[in-house]
Order: sequence, then structure tokens, then C-alpha cells
Amino acid sequence: MKLTKLFLTWLLGALLVLGLLVPLALEANAEPLDQRTTARVVVNYGPESIVVSGTQTLTPTRSLMVLNNPTTLTATLAVGGAIEGDQLIVISEVVTATLILATNTSLAATLTLTQNDSTHFVLANSQWVQISVKDNAAD
Repeated sequence: MKLTKLFLTWLLGALLVLGLLVPLALEANAEPLDQRTTARVVVNYGPESIVVSGTQTLTPTRSLMVLNNPTTLTATLAVGGAIEGDQLIVISEVVTATLILATNTSLAATLTLTQNDSTHFVLANSQWVQISVKDNAAD
């Protein structure tokens, strides 16, 4: 009995060392690895620098939107090609005001961003839901 147990322990160790046990373990699981693990690009990380002013509808094509408006900007955020769970960070680089209207967002009122202020949204129920806002002028 001890010899059988010793042999099985040796065999298991040899299979692990040779890498032969890994395919056996994956075959025991009915799903291939690529179906168990999924990932997708969220909108598209990387900055999208926008120079606009007046009244605009902004459709994000990236997850980071950096606004550089020479005069006051009144913006509506569009959903565009974003899907549930996509995130959007909006940063204002300038002293002039950026007003983000409540349309297509969970905002109760217009949000005002000035230099170095930022806000973070996630798309849920077909609208941009605000996760956070940072007023860097107050620091």
C-alpha cells in the first residue's frame, strides 16, 4: 500500500514538472479559457483634447476628455457609441467656465468646471452617471 501511494505521489509530481497535468485540468473544465475570460476596451483610453466654445454637444470617442475652451462652453454629453459600463473622465484645462448640462446625465443641475477641475462618469441606463467630481480650485 505504501509503495502504491509513493508511486502515485511520484507520478503526480512528474506530471506537474513535465507540464502534462495542466492540459488534463483544462480538459476537465468544459469551457475553453477564452470563453471564461472576457475583456473589452472601454470607449478608448487616451486623451481626447477638445477646443470648443459656445453651446456644443460633445460625443466622447475616448474615456478621457480634456476640454480647452477659450470662452465659456455650455456642453451636453452625448452617449454616442458608448455602452453600459463605459467610463468618461472630463477635465477642464482653462480658467473659463465649462457648464455641463444635466441632459443625458444623472446630474440634478448644471455642473460647472473651471481650471483643473474634473468629473468622472460611468454609463448606466443609457445615461452618464456621475461617480465623482473634483474642484481643484478649492485646494
